[in-house]
Amino acid sequence: MIRTYLPILLKESVYQKRFELLIDALDLCVPPLSLLVVMWLGIMTISSLFTLVGASWISVIISATAGLCFLTAILTAWSGFATKILPLNQLLTVPFYVLKKIPVYLQFLIKPQNIWIRTERDSVS
Repeated sequence: MIRTYLPILLKESVYQKRFELLIDALDLCVPPLSLLVVMWLGIMTISSLFTLVGASWISVIISATAGLCFLTAILTAWSGFATKILPLNQLLTVPFYVLKKIPVYLQFLIKPQNIWIRTERDSVS
């Protein structure tokens, strides 16, 4: 979706001078939370490896700060809106969910799906 619609939304937001289309384009750029966590883990790992071979600590500090901000945002949102829907013991299982998603993301990188698979829907009578 990003590859298809982002350029269109950006072009049309400038051409039509519509700020809401720019907002839609930016919203489209936000990946699913589990993918965002996997990307952060990758950046943190690479930063740490470079630091071990002599690079600056700046990248690790920035990555760790970003992770802390991300964790704070998730916990703040959970405590404000989802404590009744998602109890703490279920929230603590989220890292396992993210780990289970890694093969899905790797599959997407290796062999992306090119056809639309229509989801079965219950018919409303």
